[in-house]
Amino acid sequence: MSSIVFVRTGSTLRDAFIYQNADATFNTGRVQADFTLKLSKDGTGNQSTSGITIAEVSAANNPGEYSVTVASSAFVATAGTYVLTITRTSDPVFTWDQIYVVNLTGSAASTPASFTATVGDGRITDGVSALDEAMIYLTLAGSFYTQTTSDASGLWGPVYLGDGTYTVWAQKSGYTQATGTIVVSGASVTGPGTDIALAVGSTTNPLSAAQLWSYARRMAIDFTGTKADAIIKGAVNDALDMVSSERPWPFLLRKAYLNLRGAYSTGTITITNGANTITLTTGTWPTWAASGKVMVSGQIIDVATRTSDTVLTMADSWGAATITTASYVIYQNEYDLPDDIWRFHETLPGQRWGWGAFPTDIGEVLKAENYATYSQAFPSLYAIANGSFVCWPYPASDAMYAYTYYARPARLTSDSDIADWDPVHLEALRRAIDYQLARQIGKVISGDANTTLAAYREALARDKTSDKQPTNIPAVGTPDLRVGLSHEYDWKRLP
Repeated sequence: MSSIVFVRTGSTLRDAFIYQNADATFNTGRVQADFTLKLSKDGTGNQSTSGITIAEVSAANNPGEYSVTVASSAFVATAGTYVLTITRTSDPVFTWDQIYVVNLTGSAASTPASFTATVGDGRITDGVSALDEAMIYLTLAGSFYTQTTSDASGLWGPVYLGDGTYTVWAQKSGYTQATGTIVVSGASVTGPGTDIALAVGSTTNPLSAAQLWSYARRMAIDFTGTKADAIIKGAVNDALDMVSSERPWPFLLRKAYLNLRGAYSTGTITITNGANTITLTTGTWPTWAASGKVMVSGQIIDVATRTSDTVLTMADSWGAATITTASYVIYQNEYDLPDDIWRFHETLPGQRWGWGAFPTDIGEVLKAENYATYSQAFPSLYAIANGSFVCWPYPASDAMYAYTYYARPARLTSDSDIADWDPVHLEALRRAIDYQLARQIGKVISGDANTTLAAYREALARDKTSDKQPTNIPAVGTPDLRVGLSHEYDWKRLP
């Protein structure tokens, strides 16, 4: 077994081993799957080996040498004495063992640098008085390092730290989050240099991220730890997704445009049997060609890339006879929709080449497109599939085409973010937050997952007719019986 290697907690570990054949030549060409990894910690085996990567260094320049890399989030994230064993049972049989001691110093030294908050240097306050039981956690290079809580004097520590610049995050239910910085270099530790003041959460906007997160922390009482903040924020975002998907809320209705491209057919093309390129003569492929399809000799060809002004690469090799100087059409009938689209609503009046007002099944559009290659009659259709607008026939010319859709609320990431939600429906959103928290942590103040889900359903039912809308049209959620599709009224659509 090799000598002991000391590793600092939370740092990336890099090591290497040499793999030789029985005749002392070097064994090359091995990959991670060729080896078996086993890891023990403090004498307990079957530890997780995730985050450990084995790779050949260079068969030409360093034959037989294989690197071992351990991600900072893998076993080195936790202090302890580890034994890593790498084996291969195929001929030649190979075993490599290494002992790693993971600690805060990365050495045999037992006393690392430390920081303890004092008045005027890291103490947690509300701007005037000390705050107790505030949660403090430290990150290094964006990754979690350690966490603790403040005492009745707003003080905390000691925390033991290696070299680096640490961000101190402090939070407490009912307050906005605040940060400070600690810089460590050897035995020198420089703290925030001031108290870390948390402001009382704003009550001016109940839908600010700070307010919603504060509410979630109050409901998940006594829920602290390394993952608590991430779970709380995730639960709020999950709740927004949950309640916004229940029905077409008018305040999430958005207008957008599709930039449609007219077909192009200048010049002639050549396609060789067995090749995967289309060569254009007397013309220039349009800039959007990589998103297009080529129709030639009764066939539709999907384009993979626009290689140059005169060459396209097909998605598949051409299996039919060679075509030379053939007439063609390249068109685009699939267009990306916004990333935040939750439900497509409808096309708006205007230039639409006879497309219907409501979408159909994607299969019907594909059939119509296929029929067209055989000169058969086809309807004018569009569908929504895989985040794209797919139409047939293809546009006759370039145009900007308007439509409406229901948006998915934007993710909340910072305290100042405002949720894409109407305060009229705040109760339903809070009940959804209760449920998402209970589902993930077991129970909140308002009950377990079953209890909170029932309360959410009740709140949603009470909100059914509470939208800000004129009183002389049907409420949101009333089916539109004029069409055979599941589209529904909103306040902008009249009977």
